[in-house]
Amino acid sequence: MKNLNAKGSLDAVKLKKTTTTVRQIIGKAYTIGENGEKIQVKKRRKKKKAKKKKPAYIQKYLIYFVCTSNTCRSPMCVGLARDHVKQNNYPFEIRSFGVWACDGDTASLNSVKILRKLGLDISEHRSTSINSVDFEDKFLKIICMEQWQKDDILQYRIPAINENNVILLTEDEVPDPIGGNMAEYVGVFDFLRPHIAKHLDSLARTLNIAAVDTIENFEEDLAQNETTSDVLQHAEEREMEIQKEILQIRDEMYNESKKNFSKANDRFRELQIVNDAATITDEESDEISL
Repeated sequence: MKNLNAKGSLDAVKLKKTTTTVRQIIGKAYTIGENGEKIQVKKRRKKKKAKKKKPAYIQKYLIYFVCTSNTCRSPMCVGLARDHVKQNNYPFEIRSFGVWACDGDTASLNSVKILRKLGLDISEHRSTSINSVDFEDKFLKIICMEQWQKDDILQYRIPAINENNVILLTEDEVPDPIGGNMAEYVGVFDFLRPHIAKHLDSLARTLNIAAVDTIENFEEDLAQNETTSDVLQHAEEREMEIQKEILQIRDEMYNESKKNFSKANDRFRELQIVNDAATITDEESDEISL
């Protein structure tokens, strides 16, 4: 076959008698028949890839945990709540703010340390004031630590907020550990833990009545998955076991070192006695020389 000229047309085409060869002339596919005639071949159309079905949209329901400065109690609540939501596949979005908070403050160091022991990281938390929150008009629960915080929020008269969706975590107000030692923070954490799981499970059951199709095998998942409180309890028990093992090893090492020291001391005394017995006094030396 000769090359194409400048205009893109063919000067000449040498055709071979074959029924299998497929050639391309200016974008057209054809075969050569037994008598040398060209037989056009229809191009195969590429199969269209089946479009992937988008997963069904699951409505996210907002839950806010609220304390005073949004640096101690509510950040711990968020860490625990998000873990519980993940464990149980709840359609909740967990956030927090403070009624007297300044924007951008980090979580208290003790709060971060306590949750880190359980594998939960809240070090990226930044405080949010109520004035910076864009309350969306959808399923909303605001869970406060103290009664005065609830009263303060209701005074803002925000359309999406009412008496029904602003609630207390528990009838007993949650003490504020700010400025306290680690023991005080641990006490607050232990107080928060069971109440958070209880609230989320209760809200999920209420939601499940109206939106059972959004959560697959809801009751089975709820029954099979361990609650966050169980996980935390196991973690604490394991931590105590490790501490006991460490103390036991230290005691064994101390006792072993005492034994070794005692043996070494006894051996030193023996050698000293032998050395004293082998030592010749000056008088004895003079007698020997005579």
